[in-house]
Amino acid sequence: MITPNYLLVFDFDGTAFRTFEPSPNGIDVENAYKLVVGKVFGEEGLKGYQNVGGLGNRAPSELIKLLLANDESGILQEKALGLMATKVEGKNIAQTNAEDAIIEFCIEEKVSILEAEIGTVFPNGEMWPRPTEGFLRFWKQVQTINKEGLVDIKTAFVSSGHKNFIEKTFKARELELPNFLITEDNVRERKYPLEITRRVKPGQLQMAMAHIEWLKSWGLSSAEARTAFADLSKKYMLYFGDDMKKDGQTAENAGIGFGQYVEGSSYKRATGSFSFGNWAEIGQRLIDGRLALERFTPIGELFSLNTSAIESTKRNRTPEGYSGMGYNTRK
Repeated sequence: MITPNYLLVFDFDGTAFRTFEPSPNGIDVENAYKLVVGKVFGEEGLKGYQNVGGLGNRAPSELIKLLLANDESGILQEKALGLMATKVEGKNIAQTNAEDAIIEFCIEEKVSILEAEIGTVFPNGEMWPRPTEGFLRFWKQVQTINKEGLVDIKTAFVSSGHKNFIEKTFKARELELPNFLITEDNVRERKYPLEITRRVKPGQLQMAMAHIEWLKSWGLSSAEARTAFADLSKKYMLYFGDDMKKDGQTAENAGIGFGQYVEGSSYKRATGSFSFGNWAEIGQRLIDGRLALERFTPIGELFSLNTSAIESTKRNRTPEGYSGMGYNTRK
């Protein structure tokens, strides 16, 4: 008997955990970036950071590339390389590799600041980062369904954050880790695509990588086999995020259903998507729909989504090799 297999994909920051909320020490994702920009690039960097609108839900590499691109004088790169020369081996960093080296250095600094805050305790006893409403219960509901053995729900995070930070956040609360983590770290390791807009959301690189890892878990070892099941399998995928522009567009580009977490909201359905304010309601819908899931029902139907109306994007030949999987990684 074949066990029905589903994939739930999540954004992390602001979707699963409130990382934009300051820790007991006053540190959150936004001001961690500001601290790093000030340290690495100085006052000129902070001015540039303000001029580009701050973090703006950008990926780390996206933000640093933007700051350097807008620095016509080259002073930001000069300041960064000067600081790095006092802290890292190899003081004469080749100019052709300068941008990548600066990005790596900034990310290491940011991660060290944020990881130190994991598990710090608020006066009311809660730990930072706090989960979004109902997320802990939802996560355990998914594990409960899986333990019954009749349905296999895999979980994946596609995030501009970092693998170690996400894993440490889960471990601090003794939660089962996600099955797949596709983060900024995975993207930086890849040579292609070259364009930053294709490497970060709503570009589809991360979603395609998560999809491939899931199909590999089916035992589909060849690219040809994965391609054969790609479009069909999208009916059994669902993506959750908090940003309709980046996350919602990512799901639309990929041709899968989307659930938007909106703090304090009630469940509301739209075309190809829905919004909600309590994860426990999402978990309960999965529990109530177990019999439907056992019958290989497209997961969107549990959330009143018309899965036949969620169209896959056009297939394009790309360096990543996702051309046959229905991912338009040129957006």
